[in-house]
Amino acid sequence: MAVKLSRIWGDTNFMTLTMESKMFYIYLVTNPNINSVGVVLLNIELIKVHTGLSKPQVRKCTKELMSKDMIHVKAVNNSVYFIAPEHFHSMPKGDASKLRVEREMKLLEKPLREFLHSIGISASGKVKRFVKPSLNEVSEYAMSMGYKIDAKTFCDYYQGCADDANKPHLWLDSKGREVKNWKRKMEVVWFKPERKIKSAKGTPKGYEGWHIVIDGVTHTPDSWVNGKPRSNNFLINKEMNKVFNG
Repeated sequence: MAVKLSRIWGDTNFMTLTMESKMFYIYLVTNPNINSVGVVLLNIELIKVHTGLSKPQVRKCTKELMSKDMIHVKAVNNSVYFIAPEHFHSMPKGDASKLRVEREMKLLEKPLREFLHSIGISASGKVKRFVKPSLNEVSEYAMSMGYKIDAKTFCDYYQGCADDANKPHLWLDSKGREVKNWKRKMEVVWFKPERKIKSAKGTPKGYEGWHIVIDGVTHTPDSWVNGKPRSNNFLINKEMNKVFNG
């Protein structure tokens, strides 16, 4: 089941429904026959048996749910399909979900597939798009894991590989493979023993990872004097004092 019941009960639209409509909606999204795109084929007699609702009640619930865009109903070749978009939207984005949606879409009749596309349900909706991190994000993540990485060098490397392949909108590694998870790439390739952060002599307890980031470059203290960070570089030392003293 993709739609979590705890999430349903926190939804404003759901909470304003009649009790019958609430029950009917839960029946639809928890139905064992619902597929990954939120489509389930049911007939009125089966619904009546499973829910105890009368035919007029089922119609009333359906209208109420449709008025709030919580479900759609599509008739194709004398079959009535109920569609719960939230079931589809609750699926995580990624290759596995994309392949699952593509596979199940092929099993549906063309008019139904076209209708699903018209309401925003398609395999492309499950493509996990790569978002390039900022220099500060790279530096901060490396530091949080106990490593000192030059963020600009890191970003320029993968961007350069992409530019060389005429794919500037992506990040590529040296083998031409697309970088989909930059944090994982950093952990596997860049977290080397020589980049492990070593606390300067005299570092106060709790400040082992203290640092500042300037233009994406991480700077750690060369020493600590009277409980305060010090850098051998005058300008960096000035910025450290400013940050440390708040």
